[in-house]
Amino acid sequence: MNAIKDVPDPRFLAGLIVVRGIKLAPSSSELKEEIREIIQNRLENPRPESCKTAIRDLLRRGGFSPSGRNKPCNEYLVNAAREGRFPEINNVVDVVNALSLDTGLPLCVQDLSATGLNLIFRYGKPGEKNVFNAAGQEIDLNGLICLCRNEPEGSTPLSNPVKDSMLGKIKPESTDILGIVYSTRDCTSLEQIRTLLDRFQALWLSHAGGTAGELLILE
Repeated sequence: MNAIKDVPDPRFLAGLIVVRGIKLAPSSSELKEEIREIIQNRLENPRPESCKTAIRDLLRRGGFSPSGRNKPCNEYLVNAAREGRFPEINNVVDVVNALSLDTGLPLCVQDLSATGLNLIFRYGKPGEKNVFNAAGQEIDLNGLICLCRNEPEGSTPLSNPVKDSMLGKIKPESTDILGIVYSTRDCTSLEQIRTLLDRFQALWLSHAGGTAGELLILE
């Protein structure tokens, strides 16, 4: 895996993991119980407000406004947990959502066949947009940190801390997947990112099968 950090922010940290040969399925009762425990723990012991502020500040530094419908995905999950509507999707996405809630960080999953292994983190350019749901709704990427497929003719934004592109989302036939962690030195150390990536990969292997692939931290 070749990943480039082209975000001129020394506080930005990113983590990437690959798992190959997963089997997409409804979450098992064991995984659902783990998620219930995470939800209960976070309801009783919320992450410090400083963590939410640090992530919002990270996104603002590129010129993006993380408010309203453009709040980072970790904030959506906190609200969903409080309101008793935490999403249940499948064994792969449910791990992502549970860890995002637990850590207070934006986490994402992408189909590796869509992203490829040549990647670049950069800010979205003026006029760049992504369709993020089946209804065709778009998000304006200008100033937002994006993970892009990097090709000789240019880079295509697929993932971001708010709403991922439909182009990169996993599908029923997906077998090889990429996990992404967006963070900042203002709330996370390199050691914590490494521990999270190990946990992230281990949970996918435990609940979706497959074999561990590359693990990478960009600082």
